[in-house]
Amino acid sequence: MVVHIFLFILFFSLLIWHNKHNTFFINSGLTIKQIFFLFVLKVTIGILYIYIDQNFIYRGDLDTFYTESIYETNLLLSDPKEFFTSFFISDIGYSNFFYTDSFWNNFRNVFLYKLLAVFNLLSFKNIYINSLLYNYLIFYGHVLLFKVFCMVWPTKKTAILMGCFLLPSSLFYLSGINKDSIFFLGMAITLYSICLLFVLKKKSVNVFILLILGLTLTVIIRNFFFVLFLPTTIALIFSIKYKAYSYKIVAVIFGVCILIFLCSPLLMQIVSTRQHDFLALGWAKSALKVDVLQPTFTSFITYFPTALNIAFFRPYIWDSYSIFYFAGALETLLLLIFILLTLFYAKSTRIFIQLKSPIILFCIFYGVAAILIIGYSIPILGASVRYKTAFLPLLFTPLLCIFPFYKITWLYKIYTTYKKYLVT
Repeated sequence: MVVHIFLFILFFSLLIWHNKHNTFFINSGLTIKQIFFLFVLKVTIGILYIYIDQNFIYRGDLDTFYTESIYETNLLLSDPKEFFTSFFISDIGYSNFFYTDSFWNNFRNVFLYKLLAVFNLLSFKNIYINSLLYNYLIFYGHVLLFKVFCMVWPTKKTAILMGCFLLPSSLFYLSGINKDSIFFLGMAITLYSICLLFVLKKKSVNVFILLILGLTLTVIIRNFFFVLFLPTTIALIFSIKYKAYSYKIVAVIFGVCILIFLCSPLLMQIVSTRQHDFLALGWAKSALKVDVLQPTFTSFITYFPTALNIAFFRPYIWDSYSIFYFAGALETLLLLIFILLTLFYAKSTRIFIQLKSPIILFCIFYGVAAILIIGYSIPILGASVRYKTAFLPLLFTPLLCIFPFYKITWLYKIYTTYKKYLVT
């Protein structure tokens, strides 16, 4: 116990020191004080996540991750060759890339087990030190996303900071040892490298390596969201070339993607099968009573209102089966209020002009499409809240940047107060 406390303090001190001298962080637009505060906050929430998972969550994943990582650590020490080759061993074949019962679905769990196994060598198999090291990696994802939005709004760093780092449910779930935080890191790396390639025209070897790393992480953890990068990147490229028609380009490509999906029994089968797999989890307390999707055009059209509801309106405040879902419900309500108020002030302030940036349309397109897929495929509120946390910064941050806070006196006072503390 004493050794673990000493190691935690030692690693924490070293990482704090490294953050202060990390040129990537320093050149991100964040101040050293902001970097310190945000990293300490993330590490603290990570510790809280472990405590809550171990004491309040029924059938939480964290115990499984930890137990399996111990086995993998012992394997690494006794048989390093087996540790690495077992990555690719499968008793069920290598087909069914998008399905739950497949090597590819199990691979993401194995990836996390082996990552934690390496951390165990440094932490002496202590889960709290693992969380510290893990959150240091995920912190890069937040900084990368911050830099993406700063490409568009370099003078609105406070709003961007709030959207990328401080959304309650995103802060909580993305500070935990889970698949969602690793996916978030991969998504942020991919978005950042795509923007470097196509917006800033930086085509160095390092950028391509970064892109490959990001895409690899996303395809390992959430391969169905990986596919979305293709149409969104196409939309980004054409939006850059024809900026005057950026809204129309995104709308047309989004519409074409929907038509292709609804005309493809194979694609509909993938999504409907995933919904069936979630419905089979009979023990889930937050499971919703929904119609069973069929891989047909009619079924997906009739299910659309339900999918839209799950994606953008649930959980309701009264859906909060526990305090842990309440933050998600409040965020959903807050997002809807922000959208309505933005629409109300849109004509008088011409704020939607700010959303014509190809980068912002790229982020919104990707975020909306991903969350809509969640609405179709995940009829369990707890899981849908957790899955959505990686994408909420893509939607909230643009709203925070364009919202006319000065139009609402009491809200403007809150915003300027937050801005004062975050800047200083």
